[in-house]
Amino acid sequence: FILQQYCSGGNLEDFINKEVFQKSQDHQSSDERKKRFLYRRSHPKVALGLSTLQIASIIRDIARGLQELHDIGLIHRDLKPSNCLLLQKIPENLSMSDYIPTIVIGDLGECQLNGESRTASGATGTLEYTAPEIIITGVGRSRPANYNEYTFASDMYSLGMICYFVLFGDLPFQPQL
Repeated sequence: FILQQYCSGGNLEDFINKEVFQKSQDHQSSDERKKRFLYRRSHPKVALGLSTLQIASIIRDIARGLQELHDIGLIHRDLKPSNCLLLQKIPENLSMSDYIPTIVIGDLGECQLNGESRTASGATGTLEYTAPEIIITGVGRSRPANYNEYTFASDMYSLGMICYFVLFGDLPFQPQL
């Protein structure tokens, strides 16, 4: 079992989609939609996105958490915004532009020790955040013996994709089915 502190703020994916880029969710109540509409109408010049300080804080927290995992020899293998948790909700008396969330990495169920070979044949993790060398297969060129293995570098690729998502609220490309 893995015991982790309670994170009441939800996950980074929901935070970026709902609070930062105000993407409408299907499960939003009519009161929530009305509240957002009225806010946007009364604040027409409010820019979407995070401040440099907020972005730096979020990325620093995730990078530090990843460094902690890597220092003890663990590869996360499924690092994505929905596995990055906010310690607390936005306080009622604080505006979104003044809120600096504290982020911790969660869902360590897919971790593996560095140097350990995968026993499953499929890719673990979410394809949009998985390093290309993990999912690219094929014959033809000679590849290192550990070509399709997760490494610290594959976690760093996932961190880069999270950075892009935090900045733009989307990914640079759509997943291929």
